[in-house]
Amino acid sequence: VEGEHSEIWEFRTGIGTNSLSSSQSEFISMYPNPSSGILNLYAENDILIESIRIVDLNARPIIRRNVSDHSASINIEMIKNGMYFVEIETKEGIIRKRLIKN
Repeated sequence: VEGEHSEIWEFRTGIGTNSLSSSQSEFISMYPNPSSGILNLYAENDILIESIRIVDLNARPIIRRNVSDHSASINIEMIKNGMYFVEIETKEGIIRKRLIKN
């Protein structure tokens, strides 16, 4: 479900996909945005980030990184300027956030 803050939350179980409330987006921070170098992610409330994937607007993967931690930093200097989606996978589901690379 696309929220007012341009974030999409999905919750995947073995039997289907459920939407998470957009208020839960507060538990994962992504900064700075826009960014030109290092992108930082931080998960609160004991949420463990399992992997991070950056995709372009056509859903083509640009960067994929396995994390298994509460925080991560990704160097995005090498990707072209533009808009991307950052897909943050946790045990609770997949969170998509918009990223501006400048």
